[in-house]
Amino acid sequence: MSKKQKRKGQHRGGEAQVARATPPGSAVTNVTGLPWPPTTEGPGDRTFFDSVRENLEAFLVAVILAVIIRHFAVEAFEIPTGSMANTLYGIHTSLECPNCSTDYNVALKSDSSGQIRVNERDMFVYDDECPHPSCTLRLHSRGPGDNPLRSPGAPVVCASCRTSISGESSSYRRTRALERTTRCPMCDFTYRAVIELEAGDLWSLWSTSTIHSGNKILVTKFAYSLGKPERWDVIVFSFDQWKNYIKRLVGLPGEQINIWDGDLYINGKVEMKSKHAYIQDTLWRHISSSDVAERGLNPMPAWVEVAPPGGGRQQGVDKNASWSPGAKRWSINSLPDTTRIEYQRPCDNYYSYNLLGTGIEGYPAEVVVGDRKVAFTVKAARTKGEGWVGAEIRDGDFTFQLRLPVGTASAERPAILERIRGEGQGEIQVDGLRATHLSSIPLNTSTHIELENVDDRVVARLNGEEILTLEYRSFPAGASFTNPPVPPSQEPGAQYLRIVVSGAQAELESLRVYRDMYYIPRNRSDWTGVQLGDDEYFALGDNAPSSADGRYWGALPAKNLMGKALLVFWPAMQCKFIR
Repeated sequence: MSKKQKRKGQHRGGEAQVARATPPGSAVTNVTGLPWPPTTEGPGDRTFFDSVRENLEAFLVAVILAVIIRHFAVEAFEIPTGSMANTLYGIHTSLECPNCSTDYNVALKSDSSGQIRVNERDMFVYDDECPHPSCTLRLHSRGPGDNPLRSPGAPVVCASCRTSISGESSSYRRTRALERTTRCPMCDFTYRAVIELEAGDLWSLWSTSTIHSGNKILVTKFAYSLGKPERWDVIVFSFDQWKNYIKRLVGLPGEQINIWDGDLYINGKVEMKSKHAYIQDTLWRHISSSDVAERGLNPMPAWVEVAPPGGGRQQGVDKNASWSPGAKRWSINSLPDTTRIEYQRPCDNYYSYNLLGTGIEGYPAEVVVGDRKVAFTVKAARTKGEGWVGAEIRDGDFTFQLRLPVGTASAERPAILERIRGEGQGEIQVDGLRATHLSSIPLNTSTHIELENVDDRVVARLNGEEILTLEYRSFPAGASFTNPPVPPSQEPGAQYLRIVVSGAQAELESLRVYRDMYYIPRNRSDWTGVQLGDDEYFALGDNAPSSADGRYWGALPAKNLMGKALLVFWPAMQCKFIR
């Protein structure tokens, strides 16, 4: 072979290497400067079958990967029922309070397959605004004497403010709806609501439907292959042949589980959720806020000044405290007196979310919740002597009192959290449970204060920092869960919540009240708790009054665990990690 022929062979070999390294369809230029691949057709060109085969292979690989991911990694679920509300919502509709305009969800009673079971009926409604300037209720269905509307032009009475309405005939219409008495979860205003359930166009982004599907969530199926389940995880599991469930894991293998006064007991000791801050934050129920503007329809104010000792409650009040609705502020002048304002509205385990359901058979009516939290912002302008600002939570025979000195903190005037026998007025009988911290409220500076009593643990926070704690035992020593004593929260007059200003002039803002999750044991004499085996767990729903869970079907075998709930991905506006 000549040198010229050898060089030509090397040159062709270089072209072949470039072709092998170049993806089909890529535009490259060979070393001769000519386009590659050649534009003329030849026996090596791709056929239609090649393209179909490659696309089919890519599709099959994607399907296989999706199946593998779904089986071993993550899977999407939709929540059909409300047993985990308010952490997760099932199929629901929504209402708006006519007193404070708070929007709140109401569960549509449905089974686990998503079939809605709400009995509507035909009725006439008056669809127009109430003439009362402070009422925003729009749908009305009753006339004088609370009689149903029978025809257009019939007189109407507002079910919110009881204003008589004479409207145009064009505002009357016939519809399918239902009526329920409801209570706003934020301002406790009670009124009768007309609830229309329009199916709408499920395929339209602009649907007018009032029915909202349940939260769609992602579940990590490998979580418990990498680690053990932890208490308070939100878990998905199978419990029978046909259904998957989602609940909160509260009991671990080998533990004895009991419930008393709304609290969870593990091996005879109350489980303190506040030691897991993110869990307690999730399970608080926000029930009042002075930042929410009310229109005065609720005759019971959220906060009132209480009388000093000897004057009788609600009598002989010196009016040292005044509420400014426009400014949403309490102004208190307690120089040199002590002024207490007390939360007056119900603090029970009522769920407006369960309005259309019946809850669980055998449950008692709403009960008082003793575990509460108060949070507020204070700005102290003046002080005299040993002025202080604080709060009190009464629970049974005891009052937990927080006192924060106004001005400069010192060893002689520390912040104090203590348990007092009886009320926190008059002669104080300290029972020895006391904690102190070198903290104070500076003058002319907004300071955020929190006091909570939950799960036999009292916590005081100053500007978000935990400064004082007390732990105690409320379940009587020697008592048995088989025949438990009456909880202190159910004793008449044994509960109150107060904010206190003593020897100072101050302004209070953003007064907020929370109540804790309240678990109720199944109302049967034969249920005293459950002893878990070495490979068993115990789960409860966050919507305690309306959740079929471990209180009914007992322990959960470990083999039934499917995974840990990770996040809500739809609706997009409610996207969040599940805790």
